[in-house]
Amino acid sequence: MLILGCDRELARWAGDRLGIASFGPCVTIGVARKGEIAAVAVYNNYRAPNIEITFVSASPRWATRDAISFIFGYAFHQLRVKRITAVTEAGNAAARRFLERLGFREEGYHPDTFACGDGVSYGLLAKDARRWLREISDADEIDQGCGTLSVPGRSVGHAAATPQGGWPAGAGPG
Repeated sequence: MLILGCDRELARWAGDRLGIASFGPCVTIGVARKGEIAAVAVYNNYRAPNIEITFVSASPRWATRDAISFIFGYAFHQLRVKRITAVTEAGNAAARRFLERLGFREEGYHPDTFACGDGVSYGLLAKDARRWLREISDADEIDQGCGTLSVPGRSVGHAAATPQGGWPAGAGPG
């Protein structure tokens, strides 16, 4: 099940796992399995024609074709960006392979990007994401509120469907 409209809660879940206090203005798309969060995609640093994405997961089994299609569809169809950028730790081989399997291409090496070391940036152009993109149907299971979300150790209520803190002036879609 996809989870929308819970930006604050999902960004906190992702940030807790990565040691990030705040992603700033962001939009999140969560993936739940058996009532628990399995993964979160955090979109932030939106500056047309680019947006950054961070994937955080509790299990590698979250990344279905439908989930990836919806996550990329948000950026390429709704925001109409031309590219998505991801930055990961240079030593995180699993994350780097995952990005490459999705079609991201390595673009740069960045010394001392993270507290634990260097980073590597990846880019995914719209033309390279076509295999993932499709139309969303009414049959897709999407939870647009936090009412059924289970976050261990936290009480989660309904959050607004707008980006956490809003996009900076002139940087949002519209």
